[in-house]
Amino acid sequence: MHDALESFASRSFLPIYAKHYIESWLRRGLPEVCISNPTREGIRLPIPGFECQRFNITIEHVPRHLLALEMIREKSGCPALWYQIPRDEMPELNILFGADNAFGRLLVIPGVLSALDLHEMLPRRIFVNQMLTLDGKKFSTSRNHAIWVNDIIAKGSGEPLRFYLCRRRPDGCVEDFSLSSYESWKRNFWDERLLRSTGKANQVIERVATDELPCPGQWSATDIAFLAECRRFNAEVRARFEADYPDVRQLTRAIEAFVDAIGRYSCSVLHVPAAAKENEALNRTAARAVTFALVGLCVAAYPIIPDFAVSIAGSLGLGVPKLSWLDRDWMAEPVRMPESTGARGGE
Repeated sequence: MHDALESFASRSFLPIYAKHYIESWLRRGLPEVCISNPTREGIRLPIPGFECQRFNITIEHVPRHLLALEMIREKSGCPALWYQIPRDEMPELNILFGADNAFGRLLVIPGVLSALDLHEMLPRRIFVNQMLTLDGKKFSTSRNHAIWVNDIIAKGSGEPLRFYLCRRRPDGCVEDFSLSSYESWKRNFWDERLLRSTGKANQVIERVATDELPCPGQWSATDIAFLAECRRFNAEVRARFEADYPDVRQLTRAIEAFVDAIGRYSCSVLHVPAAAKENEALNRTAARAVTFALVGLCVAAYPIIPDFAVSIAGSLGLGVPKLSWLDRDWMAEPVRMPESTGARGGE
């Protein structure tokens, strides 16, 4: 098993924390681990004489891993038990876990699968979250030192909290959470900047929108610069969604910066009175540019804050956001507007 884990640790897709963790155990020597206990909880051992024993939680990682492979096959329309899956058709499985659960994910799963010669079932990618502290101290429900999510979402949507936690994802080092910092961020970004920018964007679209969004008209240097910024944002979204190196921490920060860019551009457009007839061609271009931006924003936001993203898409007469939307040219794509336009879903 030592050689198998050493081989697993040498794979380039493992993050540096995972490599160091495995190698540190290999240097110290692998421990003996009890695989079952006489408890009432867990998976029963199907071995005569051991019926009262249950697998302990550490060893349960392996059957759960195999179950995940079966579930992926079932969702793909080709159901099969794990041992029936052809080795050349084995689904790729990624594992996301906290650093405090590293033993089971980084030693037990690869060690047991390798010992059983099930190398094709090893996880393809590993993503490790470091510890998140609360006001500088470790979380503890027994000491009532925790984030009680039900209390927070009782005051409104849980989406801003989810966005903020992604923004503060402990990647590579410990991060600290404080309720006061979260509430300050929420007031500044979620309740003010995000609402203001999407509201201004709606006003730009409403200047020209009828049943169908018209094609662009005259261009200005401001429009060209903003569209270039939209394309850069879309490229960053693709990079942050990259399967080998996803990064929700940087994605959320890119979203915040892009929201501000949408607000600045919309304000520059609205600065000119809509009634000026000579501005009609410019207004059509601006409405298209803002639509281009909102589509990119809802695609980026959907995995993190789906309700918000769907509300933006709905305001443009679109359905559930898809990454493939970034492949379409929204400066020319037909867009049929709903009766009531509102990028914040009526907020």
